[in-house]
Amino acid sequence: MRLESADAHQSLGTAKTHASICPEGGCLSLYIPMSDAAKRRLVAIVLHAKHSEKCDFELNSFTLDVNELLGMVQSAVSRLDNRKMFSMPPARFRAILRGEKTSSLPRDMPSLRSAIEQLIELLPANEYMPPWPQMRAQFSGGNPFSDGSDRVGEKSTEEFWADHLHPATMKKALTEYISLMDQLRELSAGTRPPQVPERMFVEELAEYWTTSLGLPIRNGRGPGERQHGQFAEFVREARKLYVQHPDHPELNIASLDGHTRSVARAHNLAAKRRR
Repeated sequence: MRLESADAHQSLGTAKTHASICPEGGCLSLYIPMSDAAKRRLVAIVLHAKHSEKCDFELNSFTLDVNELLGMVQSAVSRLDNRKMFSMPPARFRAILRGEKTSSLPRDMPSLRSAIEQLIELLPANEYMPPWPQMRAQFSGGNPFSDGSDRVGEKSTEEFWADHLHPATMKKALTEYISLMDQLRELSAGTRPPQVPERMFVEELAEYWTTSLGLPIRNGRGPGERQHGQFAEFVREARKLYVQHPDHPELNIASLDGHTRSVARAHNLAAKRRR
């Protein structure tokens, strides 16, 4: 077995790594600090897992890219941090979908659904009532203050108005918003949404563990019902890199054992189907 690293002759990965992530709203570059001790523990877990599988032939030809391993973990933690910043607890999410007022929500959030519903009621099905004809004329370049054919503007902009800004079109789009909220409310009712940041973090580690390292995910429980196995230890070690937020407890993460168990079952079931 060989280790490949830019600094393999010194310590395990003393080079600082910056992980870049690109969320919907822009691109962030987050530095995830990692001590030499943490790097050694991650490498040791991977090597121990390889030995535990007793793949002697594979061990002789196996080369662990330490930089890839550490960079992947740092990137996963960066994405976890970013997703937590742009997510919210399921209870809050469901409250917004229902339009409820709760003390845990900002003042304007619960009014989103009711505001959309009110606007749907206010929007006319046609554009004969002011100020819609005047707005259309102003948009298309016509005369908004004429009561005759002067209101007609450029044909291309009038077509755009009809397709995108006509009150009936707006009403239809807002109705679709309410429909999507109802669908999400049903999907999230009484349960924790599956694609929470913590679950996505564990899935990312599992993908590297099984695909890049070629290791299986053993699913079992140890003392105190704690998730047992090398992959579970790998997840716990990676989780330690996530910075806790004492001033924002909603951003903190608890044990990942439940997600690790669920991901392990999913991977093992997929592997069984492929056989």
